[in-house]
Amino acid sequence: MFYCVINFERRSVINLLNKRIFILPAFLFLLITFQRSFAADYWLKINLPNSDMTLNRVISIDSLKFYIAADSGKILYSSNGGLNWIIQNTGIPNNIVDICFSDANTGYAIAWEYGIINPNFYGSIILKTTNGGLNWNANYKIDSSEFYNKITFINNQFGYLVGYPTRIQKTTNNGMTWTKDSIDQGVSSGFPVYNVKTIGSQFAIACGGHMDLAGIIWRTTNGGTNWKAAGVAPEPLYAIHFLDNQNFIAVGGDFEYGASLVSTSNAGETWNYSPFNEFGIGKGVSFRTPSEGWVALDIGQKFMFTMDAGKRWGYYSTPNGESIKDVCFSNKRHGIAVGQHAAILIYNTSLVAIENAGTWLPESVGLKQNYPNPFNPATIISFTLDKTKNVEIKIFDALGKEIRTLVSKAFTQGEHNIKFDAADLPAGVYFYTLKTGNNFSATKKMILVK
Repeated sequence: MFYCVINFERRSVINLLNKRIFILPAFLFLLITFQRSFAADYWLKINLPNSDMTLNRVISIDSLKFYIAADSGKILYSSNGGLNWIIQNTGIPNNIVDICFSDANTGYAIAWEYGIINPNFYGSIILKTTNGGLNWNANYKIDSSEFYNKITFINNQFGYLVGYPTRIQKTTNNGMTWTKDSIDQGVSSGFPVYNVKTIGSQFAIACGGHMDLAGIIWRTTNGGTNWKAAGVAPEPLYAIHFLDNQNFIAVGGDFEYGASLVSTSNAGETWNYSPFNEFGIGKGVSFRTPSEGWVALDIGQKFMFTMDAGKRWGYYSTPNGESIKDVCFSNKRHGIAVGQHAAILIYNTSLVAIENAGTWLPESVGLKQNYPNPFNPATIISFTLDKTKNVEIKIFDALGKEIRTLVSKAFTQGEHNIKFDAADLPAGVYFYTLKTGNNFSATKKMILVK
């Protein structure tokens, strides 16, 4: 089997917010994506009585115990791997955006206040429990319109808070007080921070950015005393996963260009950008095993998944079109994904033994809709082959006049992605046609905007 990687130059990112311009590395890596060909149900839905809740975040504190941060001041708890859930009422009506535990009993949650409880207060409320979530108390409020997205603890004393506008705070006394870290502003000034991940007490990576402007990585090697910022993507980044001490990934995306990923093999000193070429926004990422990982694509109503530690990615549609915001595996057997309309999906444990990348190969010829569409000036045309075939792709204008032969050669079995650059063509409607050696033919429409 042969999988090609196509390099192409992506748009420069203009930081309008700060009147600065920075350009991503000239050659960015396009991920080869492919749809699984077998019909196994990876995720099974659990029904909750309240179908109106939005479930924002899911975490585990051991193999069977999971917590979910939800709207309307609710936190959900399961002690049996997600089969049954208890609603813990925090006593406030606010949206709970994140939750974490420093040990089995001590937990923290973030709620946003828009003057609901106190008309004079706009900011973040930090909730705390010391009995495993049976009771939650509003522990600390942060004024000045500071809205935090993520809270995490390294141990019972040391933790981080990250949020908007460009805030990273830490505590060294179990959350009693928080102090602002020193951040290299540079290209990151004003951008929200969405997530943070740590290795030990000194090293941490944070991610964030702003829609249509930039994806930012912040890095500290001295326990948050200083953070260095770097623009690494044209879309914001929302979640981070450490494959090991050197290899990390962060996922994100936007409405126009879809889901994307950045990766590093040198502990965050440099990053490579890779679009998934699928509609959606990567909001959460978790790995079931060192090789098998899942990314929740939120509005894309699908997951991206890998069976080889991120070298190749496929997509998997959610069972009933659920918009999934987060995913968490506690171990090889137990995984939970959550999202809008009280969506809770549990990983199908009957598939735990299935580890077979060879089954992903397509079983038929197919032509996918180009992405992005509309586009300016370049787009990606994808097709699948069930076996090695001669392939011809031609471009036509709206009158049926042939504009260009994009490819004309043999391709191996699998999914292939071809870049079409229309920088020299006027805006308008165009068509692309795929023909193979066995007389298969398919045509799709695309729109060039300038």
